[in-house]
Amino acid sequence: MDLQERNISENNFEQCIKCTVCTAYCPVVPVNPAYPGPKQAGPDGERLRLKAGSYFDEALKYCLNCKR
Repeated sequence: MDLQERNISENNFEQCIKCTVCTAYCPVVPVNPAYPGPKQAGPDGERLRLKAGSYFDEALKYCLNCKR
């Protein structure tokens, strides 16, 4: 496995370009103002968890894991 394949498989959240398309299509965002959206709960949250392993965003409980 070359370095690029390894980076994509191990750090998939780094592929996020912060376009917010995921937030626009998220079924939870329009009905639950407490949920910040998949961009913040996913890639941005993972970056914080890498710095502080004990970090857990309570908003993750609202994610339906729909993969839209």
